[in-house]
Amino acid sequence: MYRWTDDAGRAHYSDRVPPEAAHGRYTLVDSSGRTRQVFDREKTPEEAAAAERSAKQAAQQADRDRALLQIYPHADDLELARANQLQALDQRSAAAHKALTENQATLNELHSREAAAQAEGADASAKLQLQIHSFETSARQTREALDKIEIQRRDTLAQFDADALRYRELTRTAATR
Repeated sequence: MYRWTDDAGRAHYSDRVPPEAAHGRYTLVDSSGRTRQVFDREKTPEEAAAAERSAKQAAQQADRDRALLQIYPHADDLELARANQLQALDQRSAAAHKALTENQATLNELHSREAAAQAEGADASAKLQLQIHSFETSARQTREALDKIEIQRRDTLAQFDADALRYRELTRTAATR
């Protein structure tokens, strides 16, 4: 038996829900009048789209949670992965810093040669100008690479922090079951 309320607020009972009530909220009740199932009103297109987005986000989160727990069986595994990724980024950063230092030393030497040529009243050769331009470009690209490595390091830290927090939530929840 179904129970629904009309626009005037009166409760009705029937073995079928009339079409005008099917769009609203109604309940399935047993012979004792106990609610067995509640049918909410039809959702608006906006509500349906929001519910679909929410369900999709929940499914994606569940997938990420499963992956997190499969990839890192123990909290130590997560910390080790974090340390390894940061170490790799730090090594890339150190190599880039070293290359930048060496590049700058060569660029200083090239500028000294250019200044010496100008002191003698001559223009620097085209080859020297090309070398200077090449090393300046290389230095700029190396600084840009260092900036990207630093951003990647910050992003990696943030992601691992978020993963560690979620991991603790998931393992705490699993432990209390």
